[in-house]
Amino acid sequence: MTCKKIMERSPLMYPAVRHMRSLDPVMIVTETESATAMFEKLLQVLLNAGWCPATECDKVLSQYKAFSLDVNTNHKAEFQEFVYSCRLDEFFGRYLSGKEEYAELWIIMKCLFMLSHGQAAVERGYSVNKDMLVENLQEKTLMAIMRSVHDAMAGHTDEALPKDLKQHCRGARTRYEMYLEDQKKLREQTTKEKKRKELCQEIQKVKTKRQKVMTSAETMEKEAHGSQARKGLLVRRKRWQLYTKP
Repeated sequence: MTCKKIMERSPLMYPAVRHMRSLDPVMIVTETESATAMFEKLLQVLLNAGWCPATECDKVLSQYKAFSLDVNTNHKAEFQEFVYSCRLDEFFGRYLSGKEEYAELWIIMKCLFMLSHGQAAVERGYSVNKDMLVENLQEKTLMAIMRSVHDAMAGHTDEALPKDLKQHCRGARTRYEMYLEDQKKLREQTTKEKKRKELCQEIQKVKTKRQKVMTSAETMEKEAHGSQARKGLLVRRKRWQLYTKP
């Protein structure tokens, strides 16, 4: 895939995604003016999409500017040392959640965080991965995942593995091949049964047609015998009339 194709399919092609860089804690304190300009463009995108009315956008922008000023004055070091592996909703929640002066800004930020995958707390329990887990995994694979043990261990290298566990792991490939062979036999058996069923249905159709033909032949034969009998009766009647005629 060429670089052009990658860029075409990248989320960065959407203006909203590019302007969401204004929510970068480091950018807020190092490039405050650029961050404010990008946030203003982001609000324009939300306004065009009908997510935020014009009056609300002005209020949110004012709160963003006030928040940026407060951060640069009182929390600059914390924002500069932001670790990108941390969740943005949790980080900004420390400074915005529960504060009346930033109420509208915090609402907009939570909506924007929902666009980023993985914000389970913001999504209030909704999880795409949870829905896909059951749909896209086979039953045995799902059961194997559920049986996995994630208990904390003092040290993985110092933990002694039981002999039966090692033997079980060594035979994993063999069991997998046996499973594939069983699945292959099952498919072949299903195919044979399907063909046998189709053949039985075809034989039944032939028998039904044969029965109809035989019934029609018997009916025609009876009609022919009846017609011949009536014809013979008429001949005998004419002969009798000739003999009895004076």
